[in-house]
Amino acid sequence: IAAPWFIIRALAFNARNTAWRGLRFHFNARYGEAAVVFLLWPLLVPLTLGFILPLVTKKQKEFILSHHAYGTSPFAFTGRTEEFYKIFGIAVLFFLPAIALYFVFIAVVIAASARQGGQPPPAAMFGTFGLLLIIAIPLAIAGTFFFRARMFNLLWNHTSLAGNTFVATMRARDLFLTQFLNSIVTGLTGGLL
Repeated sequence: IAAPWFIIRALAFNARNTAWRGLRFHFNARYGEAAVVFLLWPLLVPLTLGFILPLVTKKQKEFILSHHAYGTSPFAFTGRTEEFYKIFGIAVLFFLPAIALYFVFIAVVIAASARQGGQPPPAAMFGTFGLLLIIAIPLAIAGTFFFRARMFNLLWNHTSLAGNTFVATMRARDLFLTQFLNSIVTGLTGGLL
């Protein structure tokens, strides 16, 4: 129940402590609005078997962007719900092999266990599954970076400030490369960089 309040306070703190060319950013929102977006809408996700998740994501992003301001100029977000569904739909395709492998593995383990009178299946079966994961995990990673890059572009390409628009053209591979290199540098420097 306190999560919406913490979200509002964190966003307000970050905005208040960010400035550009001498003007500070602001974030103004009410608890009730945040509670609807961050508590009530998400309750519908399991009831709809996840099909409403893109709409919930849109509502949350729209809430965050439209309550920010630069000086006295508010940000505006005009993204359409179908664009969120398209990004989610394509991203899910990357994860389908991993999901399918998971269910196949569970079915095979149950069948093998039943054939052996409830005994655990042979260890070799787990090695075969590991080889299949070598295919599925890179696809899931690619899907994650695809999702993040496309969502970033969607949000910024549909956000405006005092009539000015933004242009974002982030590519998933560029985001992956940046994060990969940053992880290496962070690891080599013990987190100092």
